[in-house]
Amino acid sequence: MFEQLLKDIDENSKQLTRFISVIISTTTMDSAYLVFLLFMTKHPIMYQILYFSTTLAIIGTLASLILGCSIICSTNRKLLKLKQKSLLLFIMHGNSGKILTTSQMLKFDSITNTLLNQSLGFRLTNGITITSYTFITIIFNISTFFFLISPHIYSH
Repeated sequence: MFEQLLKDIDENSKQLTRFISVIISTTTMDSAYLVFLLFMTKHPIMYQILYFSTTLAIIGTLASLILGCSIICSTNRKLLKLKQKSLLLFIMHGNSGKILTTSQMLKFDSITNTLLNQSLGFRLTNGITITSYTFITIIFNISTFFFLISPHIYSH
């Protein structure tokens, strides 16, 4: 059952990779532009309210998309760890009939460790798995962008 779940997640990830990548990149660019309009330009208060509410909506959409994808990744990691622990308990206490050989146990352990190191979840086009750290990275990149361009804006 867990293996079928992993296959379904991998299949859905392959189908949605481009779509999710486009959504994340466009919402990142839109939020960066709207933050620029909000803080770096002078507009009437009605436009500022509009920019602020649109920025919050876009960042909220981005956060919910990334949160949903990261929950899948973290749940898979928890299930893999639980599966590995249950195998160890089975080996220690329930393997008196020697159902699994040592080589089979080592294969299973290496496969589980490989899956833990390469977490399965939704991926971007460049192969990065979407985790909760992805949102922090995006916000950091937007902040870095404004830090780098701010001296050029005020010098003109």
